[in-house]
Amino acid sequence: MGNGQSCKIVGTGDVCLETELGCKLLLKKVRHVPEIRLNLISTGQLDDEGYSNEFSNGRWKLSKGSLIVARGQKTDTLYRLRARHNSGQINVVEDYPIELWHRRHGHISEKGIQILARKQSLPVKGMHLSTCDHCSAVAHDGDVPQQVWTEKKVSYKHLRVFGCRASVHIPRDERSKLDAKAKQCIFLGYAHEEFGYRFWDPDSKKIIRSRDVVFFEDQTIEDLQKLEKARVGNPHEISIPIPVDVEHLVEEVPGEYEETTTGGEIHQKKRVDFEEIFSPVVKMSSIRVILALTAILNLEIEQLDVKTAFLHGDLEEEIYMEQPEGFQVKGKEHLVCKLRKSLYGLKQAPRQWYKKFDSFMLSLTLSC
Repeated sequence: MGNGQSCKIVGTGDVCLETELGCKLLLKKVRHVPEIRLNLISTGQLDDEGYSNEFSNGRWKLSKGSLIVARGQKTDTLYRLRARHNSGQINVVEDYPIELWHRRHGHISEKGIQILARKQSLPVKGMHLSTCDHCSAVAHDGDVPQQVWTEKKVSYKHLRVFGCRASVHIPRDERSKLDAKAKQCIFLGYAHEEFGYRFWDPDSKKIIRSRDVVFFEDQTIEDLQKLEKARVGNPHEISIPIPVDVEHLVEEVPGEYEETTTGGEIHQKKRVDFEEIFSPVVKMSSIRVILALTAILNLEIEQLDVKTAFLHGDLEEEIYMEQPEGFQVKGKEHLVCKLRKSLYGLKQAPRQWYKKFDSFMLSLTLSC
C-alpha cells in the first residue's frame, strides 16, 4: 500500500460495471481486499486496456475510440464514478413456461405438450400455447393465422426473395466524393427488433443492415458470383486483325464503326468516332508544369469547380429523348423531348463542355 503496509487479498476476478451512460465497463484482474473501504480503479490499468482518460476542471471522462463509456466528478482528491455492479445470477426455476417447453421440443404441438404433461414428463401448469411464428399452420379459408387473430389484412409488400442480389446504398459519411454510392450484396432476411433488411457484403465479409436498397429478385447468388468474376481490368481495344487466308477484302461502308475486340492500345477511326466522343484529359505532366511555373514566377493558383458542367454545353445536332419518368405531360406521353443543351450520358457531352469553357476563357483574353 501507499503507507508501506500490506493487506490480504482474498480473491481475484473480473467485475462488470454498468455506468450511468448505459455502457458496460469490464474490469479485469480485480483484487478483493476487505480492509480497503473504497473501490479503487487504476487509470493505468484502463489505459492498458485501450481506454482514454481525460481530466479537466474537476471532471473525468473515460472513452474508447469515439464511444464515451463513463463520466465522473472530483471529490476531495479522488474522482468518483457512479456505476452499478452487474453480478452474475443463477436462477433456479421449477415451473418453466409452456412456450419454453414448446421451443425445446422442436415446436411441438399443444396436443403433444398435453400428452407429455399427463404422463408427468413436463412440469407445466398452464396448457394454453400462444401463436408461434415458426410453426406450420393450415390456412383458414385462405387466411393466415396472423390475419385470423388480429382481424386485419396482412401486407406482404416487405417480402423479398432470399439470396437475391441487392444494391445497398452507402451513406455519405462512409464514402468519399469519388467512391461508389452503392455496393452489391446478398439478401439474407429481415432484422429482428431493428429496422431494415440484413445483407451479406462479399467485400468486407460481414453482415450489414440497411433499408435504402434496390432489390434484383430475378438475380441470385450465382449471378453475383459471375459479376464478381467479371470485375477485371478492361483491356484496351484494338482492331480485329485481317485474316491471312482472305485474298480480296470488301470495302467498308462509310460511317460504320470498326468491329473491335479486347487487346493492346486504343485505335480510333478518323472522321467516325473521333470528333463525337473525344475529350481532352489533363495529364499529370501538365499539372507539374503549371505548379513549377507558379513556384518560379511567384504566382497564385485558383481552383474552379463548375456545378453540372455538362449541362452548359451547346449541341451541334438535333437529339431527342423520351419524356423523363414522373415528368410526362398528360395526354402527350407518345411525344418526345428535343434537347436544347447537352446532358450527362451523351458521348459528345465532355467535348461540348470543353468547347463552351474554351470559348469563354478566350473571350476573357486568356490563352496559353
